[in-house]
Amino acid sequence: MAPSIIFLDEIDALSPAEHRSDTVSQAERALRQLLSQIDDIEQLRGLVVLGATNRLEAVDPALFEHGRFDLLLEVPLPDSQALKEIFRIHLRHRPIADDVDLDVLVKLAGGFSGADVEMVCEMAANNAIKELITENPSSQQNLLIAQRHLAAAIAERCKQKLE
Repeated sequence: MAPSIIFLDEIDALSPAEHRSDTVSQAERALRQLLSQIDDIEQLRGLVVLGATNRLEAVDPALFEHGRFDLLLEVPLPDSQALKEIFRIHLRHRPIADDVDLDVLVKLAGGFSGADVEMVCEMAANNAIKELITENPSSQQNLLIAQRHLAAAIAERCKQKLE
């Protein structure tokens, strides 16, 4: 089994406080089982357990007891330069219009994660496809993702993040 990595994404979902009363007991059972497994894993050499969350305050404190998750590493949100590069990466193989301005997109997307940018690019592509199909279905026009598609997708993602 060793060397191995076990990665638990959104580990905060195991916190009983995060669930409605009808699912609290299920969450508590899952958390107890996870804690037991982590305690058993401690004896294995070469096995690393990683947990990730966007909401550290929601993670059950029992996970931070000795021998479980001993080290906390904060991965900050990307800065402007990194966001620009992330947009480049996710738009690289997509047909984009000449009006796309990455600097403007970065300003609109301040505080976004890389996953947010990926989602925005996907949403913008879908919006461009819908627009092409609904506005002119018989058109021979090429599909292009324009600045307006990306700006609308950023606005929609901002709205989703507030809900």
